[in-house]
Amino acid sequence: RATGNHANVVLVNLIDEAGAKFRLVGLSATPGSGIKEIQNVVTTLRISQIEVRTEDDPVVKQYIHNREEENIIVKQPDAIKILDSKFSELVVPILERLREENVSPQLQYNSANLKPFTVLTAWKEYKEKTGDHRLDGHFDTLRGLTNIRQLLKEHGVIVAKT
Repeated sequence: RATGNHANVVLVNLIDEAGAKFRLVGLSATPGSGIKEIQNVVTTLRISQIEVRTEDDPVVKQYIHNREEENIIVKQPDAIKILDSKFSELVVPILERLREENVSPQLQYNSANLKPFTVLTAWKEYKEKTGDHRLDGHFDTLRGLTNIRQLLKEHGVIVAKT
């Protein structure tokens, strides 16, 4: 990654601050999803030249084989819907307790869409802001429940059970 305090960014900054001349060569399939993200990577890593290749590029086209894609929409089994509803019930009291403490605006949204990463981010922000560890158990439990719930929805009961 080439954002924030990731190793690539820190390394480029240290080399640059030392006044060394350097050339960074890299390859990325997805440097960013939009112009701003890509420009941030370009600026951060001091990139001076970019070459873009798509499936239609003659250099790449020779390696692309014909392919057919078919989207198959699978109906979610009723058992998963029932389990998801039960997980929603388990999450609510923990989420309400964290909301009472006003720990993070990220936790104010609908609990049905709450992801483990959102909980982890809110937890880190809360600890950095307050230094308070009283709610660590609540955050940890909420993250665990949202993780199991996500596994259940995306991969089914067997994976969520493990």
